[in-house]
Amino acid sequence: MFGGKSKTILDRYREALSYLDRCVTFDEAKFREFNRLTGNMFSEADVQNQLRNAQLMIGGMSELQKMLRSNMVEAISTFEKVERQGIDLSKYGL
Repeated sequence: MFGGKSKTILDRYREALSYLDRCVTFDEAKFREFNRLTGNMFSEADVQNQLRNAQLMIGGMSELQKMLRSNMVEAISTFEKVERQGIDLSKYGL
């Protein structure tokens, strides 16, 4: 962001959701980019676990993409409510 101001969790999650919505197909590289955009919400062990789980799911990586999108929408909604209550998310290392 401008002036060296770091992005809030809400900024990062909105950017990650936008990226996710632009993905026509979803694969490991795109999952890793999504994770990077969120501020690495998943550890490497979590990433590996999610990838293994996707192999077992009906719908595979496409289903993982849908689940991630649903979680992002819910998280963004929650953080927007927090901000509307006057809490400045930039004060927290989220």
